[in-house]
Amino acid sequence: MRACVVALQLGDEARLRACIEQAVDEEEGLASVTDPVALAGLVQTLWQGLSARAELGASREELLEVVRLALMLIEPARSVGDCE
Repeated sequence: MRACVVALQLGDEARLRACIEQAVDEEEGLASVTDPVALAGLVQTLWQGLSARAELGASREELLEVVRLALMLIEPARSVGDCE
């Protein structure tokens, strides 16, 4: 079962990475210096962490606060490409 879950997660990350690569290539709101592998890993890590917190009983609002903070921290990185 563990191998199946790992395969699903890796497949999800690969699809996410492909979408990020496309967004960078087509200049769709991501800086040209964006590392698709790192960003996909960050999103997957955040997603898995939110899932774990939810299973431990975190409320929807608590989870949303984590997401809001993550987006606030990521936002400056999106602007890096604007300086090029």
